[in-house]
Amino acid sequence: MDLLSGTKSFSLYPSNLTDGDHQITLQVNDSSGNFAQSSVLKKIKRINATKFSAKIISHIAGSILATENEVLFDSQIEGGQTPFSCSWTSNMNGVLSTNKSFSLRPSNLSKGNHVIILQVKDSSSQSAHGNVPLKGD
Repeated sequence: MDLLSGTKSFSLYPSNLTDGDHQITLQVNDSSGNFAQSSVLKKIKRINATKFSAKIISHIAGSILATENEVLFDSQIEGGQTPFSCSWTSNMNGVLSTNKSFSLRPSNLSKGNHVIILQVKDSSSQSAHGNVPLKGD
């Protein structure tokens, strides 16, 4: 059992609970050590819950990046709870950005085969990711 509050009143949002049965118990203690309690059983079932997902929507998958023009890396995030934190990494160059989208000159990437990975975390610590292969030239 988890203590949700030690105050006279509090708010509980169903979106903070997992799906399933939850027993919610109120216990009141007086200064003499006497107590009374009451419980209620509630079933939580989310309706129209969107699966949390992230994908890279830039048209770079499998590309050979041999231009000096900046290339846009963009993401599409669905579901989850805002705010989101993003991390873009390359298996060869490490962290590239912590923004939802960013631009990069291909000359800033090492030459060779890369996997660009987008990792997104939402405010409830759910994770989603996407990745694309490309070649730095």
